[in-house]
Amino acid sequence: MVILLYGSDSYRRLKRLKKLLGAYPEKNPQAMVGRFNFGDSAENGSAEQFQEFKAFIQNQPLFSPKKLAILENVWGGSENSRSRGSRKTKTSATELKKILEAAISSPDLTILLFEEKSPPVAFDFLFKKPAIAEQFTELKGQKFKLFIENEARELEIAIQEDALDLLTANFKGDGWGAATEIAKLRWLRGEADSRPVSLIELMAVSGY
Repeated sequence: MVILLYGSDSYRRLKRLKKLLGAYPEKNPQAMVGRFNFGDSAENGSAEQFQEFKAFIQNQPLFSPKKLAILENVWGGSENSRSRGSRKTKTSATELKKILEAAISSPDLTILLFEEKSPPVAFDFLFKKPAIAEQFTELKGQKFKLFIENEARELEIAIQEDALDLLTANFKGDGWGAATEIAKLRWLRGEADSRPVSLIELMAVSGY
């Protein structure tokens, strides 16, 4: 199985990653888990990390054949990752493509790609089933407001409509900022206080 989590909204992307990583050991308690950060990318360097990744997936575990490999920063962050003509072809990129194509139908190997950028054109097969691709773009407007409301609900704190509107306008898609603000409100309030946060209280606490 291959799962691709990508997009500019690192808060929701990381939250999704944590959820998947939390569920995997429950279903596969004896599985091997490896995490590999390629930094500049597999096709532009990080040969050592790539060799470690290959060794991990080729190793035969004693107790369970199940493995989970988390790969980060595979595509790098320099040029447009969707460019067809500007990328230099590297052996590691070709090898990685073959590994991913084989892993898609594997019942024992799960590769989870955690990326800010969309993969290069040569990896477009990741957007086709049975591979799983989930995009996390920056939320705007009503969708971001709903995100704030859901984050507050998870922390068991209610926020009045006008206060929600202010948070939405102030953070403008910044999930990390909004989540931090909600956590601060929860901490200042204490668990015993169940009153909805008002606009006046939000402005007083946050200094808007």
